[in-house]
Amino acid sequence: MLPSETQFHPLQESTLRFDGGAMFGHVPKTVWQKLVEPDHNNRVLTACNSLLVRTAGKNIVVEVGMGTKWSDKEVELYELKSNPYSQLLSPHGLTTSDIDLIIVTHLHIDHAGGLTRFNGQQKVESTFPNATVVVQQGEWEAANNPDLRSRPSYRAHDFLPIHESGKLQLVQGSRQILPGVEVILTGGHTQWHQIVKFTTARHTVYYLGDCIPSTAHLKPHWVMGYDLYPMDVIRARSRLFPLLVRENVIVVFGHDPANPVARIVEGKKPNTFDFLPAKFS
Repeated sequence: MLPSETQFHPLQESTLRFDGGAMFGHVPKTVWQKLVEPDHNNRVLTACNSLLVRTAGKNIVVEVGMGTKWSDKEVELYELKSNPYSQLLSPHGLTTSDIDLIIVTHLHIDHAGGLTRFNGQQKVESTFPNATVVVQQGEWEAANNPDLRSRPSYRAHDFLPIHESGKLQLVQGSRQILPGVEVILTGGHTQWHQIVKFTTARHTVYYLGDCIPSTAHLKPHWVMGYDLYPMDVIRARSRLFPLLVRENVIVVFGHDPANPVARIVEGKKPNTFDFLPAKFS
C-alpha cells in the first residue's frame, strides 16, 4: 500500500479531435451525438489525460499522450493542442528529469507519443531521461511487429529510444510494480492493454486507459472502432463496472476532456452505469 499522503494530480497533456465514428464504433451517430457534439468534419473533442502520482520520494506518471513530434499537417488533421511536460510539471515544482517511473497502458501514438521529443538538433531523445517505462511485453512485441490494421497506430521513434537507453521494463500479465501500484491486464483495445491501480490508505484509484476511455463510454457495448478485440473490451468492462461501483473508487479517464476524474455509480435503470465528477482531496 502507498502512504496515505500520496498525491494524485491529473494532467491534460493535449486536446485533439478524433473521428466520431471511430470513437463510438457501431453506435449510430444519432445516438452518440446526444452525449458528444461533433464538428463539421464529424470529429469529436477528446483529450489525452495523464496522471502524476507523488509518493514516498518517487514521482510517477501514467500515460504520456500525443507528445510534440508532429508535423503541421498532422496538427491540423487532429486539431492538436499539446502541452509540453516541462510546462505541465512546473506548477508541481518538477522537471521532466524528476520523473522516476512511467506506466503506459499501451504504445499507440496517443498514449506513448510523449515518451520522446525532438531536441535542439531535431534528434529524438527521451522526454523523461531518468524514468523507467513499464509496458506489457506482448504490447512491446506487437508494437514492433504491427499488422496492417495496427501499423498507423504505432511510431517506432516514440518507444525504441527508451529500449535503447535501457530504461524499458517489460512485464507479463497483471502484477505489482511497487507496493500499492499494480498493472492489470485487460486486453481488448489491444491484446495486451493494461490498466493501472493505486492503493493508499485514503484512496483506491484506477487509471482506465482505453478500456473505458471517457464518461461517454459507460455502456459495456459502446466500444470504439479503434478496439482490436471488441468482445474482450465488453467482457473487461462487464467485470470492471460492478467492481468500481462496489468499491467506490476514483477513476481517471484517459480521453475525457471535461471529466477526467470521477466515480462510477449505478445508473437509473438496472445494469446501467453513470458517473459523478470527483476530485483528489
